[in-house]
Amino acid sequence: MAIGKTRTSVLSAMGLVDDDALAVEWTSDCADGMFSAPTAFVTDFTKPAAGICNVSVSVTDGELSASETLSIIVFEESLAQGAVIIDGQFVARPVMSMNVEWPGAYCFVHAHSTDGTCQEPITASGSVVLILQVDWGNSSPGAVEVTDSCGGAITDVSLSPTFNVVHWQPPAAQAACSIRAHATNGDGLSSVLSAAVLVRPEQAD
Repeated sequence: MAIGKTRTSVLSAMGLVDDDALAVEWTSDCADGMFSAPTAFVTDFTKPAAGICNVSVSVTDGELSASETLSIIVFEESLAQGAVIIDGQFVARPVMSMNVEWPGAYCFVHAHSTDGTCQEPITASGSVVLILQVDWGNSSPGAVEVTDSCGGAITDVSLSPTFNVVHWQPPAAQAACSIRAHATNGDGLSSVLSAAVLVRPEQAD
């Protein structure tokens, strides 16, 4: 980008989420580059001398973060003028919830649950139904995988972008099992949701 006599450019990092929940930081790799407001969404960038400068902006909500870098070329005075606008979109990880259902009982686990433990043990024989829902947010749907930690078997899977039905056969012996769902969106961001359940087949009627 060519910058004219004032050598000042207006940079913007406006997103599609609540700006109050985000922290922004502008940095550059040139010693003479200056930002008027290095922690604001909109800032002026000034570089007195001609040359190339890499400008970076990072945005975070305290848990997730995103960053972007662009190169600004400052020419000698009177050669050219220009401007750049950065328009970004904040992409979050998938958000999942899971129902674990078996005869006579069920439990529900959500991404924001404080406890992922099913309070009732599985005592009945037969398969357990796992109903997994995925909120992909503003990203495109991706891959979903369900596994366990105790030697059970996934016997049947019916998958859709947002609603998934999985049949899980618990192990024959008593075991503490962690049922784990893993989802990856089209931007490569992943989430994991786990439900812990105790299998006690000897208590079955």
